Amino acid sequence: MKKVLAFLLLAVMLVSTSCAAEPMTLLPFINDSDSSGVNYGGVEIIINSSDNAMNDDETYWAQILKYDTNTNYGDAILARVADVEKKLGVKIGYDTEADGEDILPLQIMAGSYVGDIVNYTAFGAMENFASANLLFPMTNFDHIDLAETWKYGNANVLEGAMVKSVPYAVQPVQWPNWEPSGISSMIYNMDMISELSLTDPHEFWENENWYWDTFEDTYLNATTGLAEDEWMLSASEYIFWYGLMYSNDVQFVSANADGEYVVNSMPQSIIEAVQEGVDWYQNHRDIVNLFSEYWSHEDYDNGLSVFTVTGATTAVSASIDVTSGLMPFPCGPSATYGTWRQAFDRIEGFGIPITSPEPDIAAHVISELFEPLDEYLGVSLEEYYKEMMFNTELDAEIYMELIKDVRYDYTFHGGSDLMRSVNNNFSGAIKSGKAANEAAETFSNQISVIMTTYALPNYEYMYKNYYSLENAD
Repeated sequence: MKKVLAFLLLAVMLVSTSCAAEPMTLLPFINDSDSSGVNYGGVEIIINSSDNAMNDDETYWAQILKYDTNTNYGDAILARVADVEKKLGVKIGYDTEADGEDILPLQIMAGSYVGDIVNYTAFGAMENFASANLLFPMTNFDHIDLAETWKYGNANVLEGAMVKSVPYAVQPVQWPNWEPSGISSMIYNMDMISELSLTDPHEFWENENWYWDTFEDTYLNATTGLAEDEWMLSASEYIFWYGLMYSNDVQFVSANADGEYVVNSMPQSIIEAVQEGVDWYQNHRDIVNLFSEYWSHEDYDNGLSVFTVTGATTAVSASIDVTSGLMPFPCGPSATYGTWRQAFDRIEGFGIPITSPEPDIAAHVISELFEPLDEYLGVSLEEYYKEMMFNTELDAEIYMELIKDVRYDYTFHGGSDLMRSVNNNFSGAIKSGKAANEAAETFSNQISVIMTTYALPNYEYMYKNYYSLENAD
């Protein structure tokens, strides 16, 4: 909220500076629409994204659309862009903005044209744009059918840029690297599992026996040959607690018996999660480290930890030299087995700014761009992951299951206050041995404020489009 206030105070200052932006860049355009009957006459549709790539067309597009250059996937994306241009009779280009998540809102408030589509992946960016009423509601556009959840993301994804039950951004969830993979998966060092003669976690997945107790009994209670500087589990507290909470199906907002939507700031599922985390640490502190640096999994990266908690795609990250297997966080007692909740901290979405002169055409471009890429890649999304990304086919299958049930965690809607409250109180409980319900009570007021302010107004949409459907299954 502080950013939004700053935007309002500084908006007037930007009127004079917004005209000094770098020239926008367009892809080559061939004025030859196809037989679809649509031709927008070569109108320019600009995608505005953050300026954090190299200064040439190829790497800018790779950064904005999240692909590696000189790959089949990169070729598929560029072919899709070219085909959409031809089909609709448009030019698609980009503009970039250094620190755009701060500057762009000021420009829009000043009435400046910043492009027709905005895409910012920084924490809280699209959420802030939506909260400040700088984007058109996605419900305005005939070309975007939000019921096509396979294409734009289900209600949990859209919740990341939703205000009062209205979604303001969508995400191309059928594109590789664009799925809402969550931040609270487990990955494990396959070599260490073998060296320590431990059961491969994938066996528990295949046998449908992956619970909190399974993890503790098999790995934390194991007599192993770990060296003094090695851990069975090493994770940052900033995501460990989210993994534990969501694996126990925490829900802060629900419908009561009278059909009213209410906030529950201290559900039993949280108390169970706190107690489980306290037990893991207090009973196994010689092999469990829950105090890694912020977002860090350095021990794991250096081959010093069997397990860590992180984003699912870290299992195949080129930045770590570890052969990794992927698993969900084990299932807690309040969760339904087989429904793998993942904490989801931001939408990496596309929205349409209110200063776009062609919002309907921009929506049509988004709709066409977001179609699955199977015809270009020659394989389905899951097959692509099996062949091109993960270490085993089972990892790819697990990944496809994990992306089904991400839960938006409102971390940045609350200015990170929720995350801080959770971490400070849970970690304090661990260190002091405080009772789980006492630890939970200390942040229940903060949870109540954040969920009442941000989540409760969205629950009408969420219940209609997600929870009621889930309960009907």
